[in-house]
Amino acid sequence: MKFILPAAFMAGLLAGPAFGEMKDAVAAYDRGDYALALREFLPMALAGVPQARFDLGLMHATGRGVPRDIASAAMWYRLAADQGFAPAQYEFGRLVAPAEGAAWFQRAADQGYALAAFRLGLAYREGRGVPRSDVEAARFYRKAAEAGLAEAQSNLGLMHERGDGVPRDEAEALRWYRRAAEQGQPEAQFNLGAMLEEGRAVAPDAAAAAAWYRRAADRGVVAAMNNLGVVLERGEGISGDPVQAYAWYEAASMRGGSGGAAEQAGRNRDQIAARLSLDELTRARREAQQILARVPAAPTAAAPAEGPGASGVPPSDKPLVVHIQESLRTLGYDPGPPQARIGAKAASAIREFQADVGAPVTGEASEVLALGLRAAVAARLTMRSPVLR
Repeated sequence: MKFILPAAFMAGLLAGPAFGEMKDAVAAYDRGDYALALREFLPMALAGVPQARFDLGLMHATGRGVPRDIASAAMWYRLAADQGFAPAQYEFGRLVAPAEGAAWFQRAADQGYALAAFRLGLAYREGRGVPRSDVEAARFYRKAAEAGLAEAQSNLGLMHERGDGVPRDEAEALRWYRRAAEQGQPEAQFNLGAMLEEGRAVAPDAAAAAAWYRRAADRGVVAAMNNLGVVLERGEGISGDPVQAYAWYEAASMRGGSGGAAEQAGRNRDQIAARLSLDELTRARREAQQILARVPAAPTAAAPAEGPGASGVPPSDKPLVVHIQESLRTLGYDPGPPQARIGAKAASAIREFQADVGAPVTGEASEVLALGLRAAVAARLTMRSPVLR
């Protein structure tokens, strides 16, 4: 996922040509030209531009343009996060221990970053890194929901439906479900369908319920697949079709999952089977296989990737100076013989590298320099050739 702040915000951070360079780098990334994106991001990252540092972290995290390397990703994220860059604070928070992560999510949420507010809501809901609190979970879900994040809108709707951390209010639940469903959030589509079918906080509308069930079923929500089978079997709000009903029951049963929907679908399938001829059963089973082939499995929350810790360059037993010298030598520069400090020759090589990539020329060793060299090596860029500039 690509997180880019609005142009007006970035224009405040980058003046004149630098803003144009960032736009060019982002455009290269978005069209899949990762080699060019890396060449554009690297000098800005070395110069201290937080957006560029974040994007280099993203490239390492996803393996785009460089081999996937979570440790290096975390370091770039941390550099940008320390500069107050909210997307980097969020991504770095995902890579560290829960309590530390919650603190980073809070920093990003305080800047209005919706994903961070949503993640804090999840943390409070589960008691992960913070004390469990439905009240706090609902508060942060609301922040993200009001910013337009569909997942937060769906979760907030569920909390209002159940009365978890907020007053039980089905009309409010319906409102948030509808907003999330209209953005394509599948669980909200199912829950909206259920409320419309049952006439909760709204007049019953079987046809609308069936339409929302179908949209959620097409996204792999097993409970929606089962409920779509029910309305197809009964002909409620939709033309009755027992063959299609069996197919959706069968697909839901085979897809499985928690919550009991797959088991209920299996029972519904077995009951309707007695009404079908052998030819109808054959067609229904074939249709179930086609449904399973085209309908994705419902998404599950991904486990946070393991990061290297909170600070420093990627873990290694080698001193920083040795890393810098080895990387310079790999890239075709001559840092002189290995030594425990940066001598005149190594400093000259650093200046050459910095000049070649268009970064500020200092000749000084630093963790940021080591990380930039590591990115260049990982991308197999030949700095001593016209590949870069």
